[in-house]
Amino acid sequence: MSLPSSCPILTPKLLGLFIFSYLLGSIPTAVWISKAFCGFDIREKGSGNAGFTNVLRVCGLKYAIPVGIVDLLKGFIPVILAKFLYPLDYNIHVIVGLYTVLGHIFPIFASFKGGKGVFTSLGVMVGLFPVYSFVALLVFLIVFYISKIVSLSSLSATLIFVIISVIDYLKFSKYINNKIYLYFVILVGTLIFITHRSNIKRLIKGEELSFKKRKE
Repeated sequence: MSLPSSCPILTPKLLGLFIFSYLLGSIPTAVWISKAFCGFDIREKGSGNAGFTNVLRVCGLKYAIPVGIVDLLKGFIPVILAKFLYPLDYNIHVIVGLYTVLGHIFPIFASFKGGKGVFTSLGVMVGLFPVYSFVALLVFLIVFYISKIVSLSSLSATLIFVIISVIDYLKFSKYINNKIYLYFVILVGTLIFITHRSNIKRLIKGEELSFKKRKE
């Protein structure tokens, strides 16, 4: 496939797609569910993160599952729509994906204080690269089974996704068949590591919370 030679022209339809992607990503699932069913803002409890793991730890599995599903769909739906409307325009695919992830991390509906972007990024990657997303999910499950640490599992899966994407682009060009896709994968991977910087510090110190034991 050939890479589009120029940036997309910002038509009203395209602008609407970008706005839709950001607004959908901005739905603060964890915040709204915690307020509606747990009686508090999840950002004021546990780790303070508005995401699946904190809801699971503080509110329980039955509330964490819908958070995870909605956050996943927030990433998946916009890129599938972008691929349907603009099948060969890789620029638009990645811009839509980026707006969605940024919406989750900086949601307009929750004072720009959102989650760390793992589930929404996974949804984006499933829409763009389903095979590598499955590999990353498998890595996540294996690392979590061994360590019981969600942040370590997420970072490991992210790193593996980036590595296999680089190898694909350099050697095979099967799924990562253009520079735009490769740069996007690296950018999202970098964002995931940035949002997990406090977790990384705790991992280095051996202080990261694990599901092997409960802490008040």
